[in-house]
Amino acid sequence: MADSSNKKNPLDILEDILDNAEANKEEEEAAKEEARIAAEMRLKEEEARKKDMALLEQERAKMTDIEQSPQAQARMFQMAEKNEQAQERADKSEGYQIKQLGHTKI
Repeated sequence: MADSSNKKNPLDILEDILDNAEANKEEEEAAKEEARIAAEMRLKEEEARKKDMALLEQERAKMTDIEQSPQAQARMFQMAEKNEQAQERADKSEGYQIKQLGHTKI
């Protein structure tokens, strides 16, 4: 009698198989949807990276143009002139430094 209670009705077994198949199908559909969303995200990230690289390249070009501008060249000339003047002052005062002979600490 114990054997007959453990046996399932063939219709119950068929119903279990169909339920498992339906659950597997839903899981597969969910996995496909997840993969599709991940692929879309990678595509969007790649497009954003390309856009960022293009903007970065434009900014670099602008910075290069700034270095060639008359204002930047004038600034560089002024800095060079200022350095020359500082060097001339240092050269003129070279012999006039006060030399301290020595002292003792108390």
